[in-house]
Amino acid sequence: MMIYWVTETISTSMRRYALPYKPLLPGESVPVPTSVLLPHEPKLPVPPESWLRRAYPNLTRRVVLGEGGHFLALESPSRFVAEIEAAFRPYFPSPDKP
Repeated sequence: MMIYWVTETISTSMRRYALPYKPLLPGESVPVPTSVLLPHEPKLPVPPESWLRRAYPNLTRRVVLGEGGHFLALESPSRFVAEIEAAFRPYFPSPDKP
């Protein structure tokens, strides 16, 4: 709390939660290419790929990890970076390839 109070950033840190959130209605979807990374969270259910494809018809990747959890970047940083790179690789080809 001290950091937010001193830097006067509490409102911007809560903006995502304070703005009106409108969930997808039945029949609506997100048309952009989407990659989903599901960390290993034993207490949380993993949505079936069919459910994800309903909301994200342009689903390009779906990865379910067997390790790591909520703080994947801290628990398994090399895996986290590898998954981010794999998700964006189609959009940023390697500089050594023409």
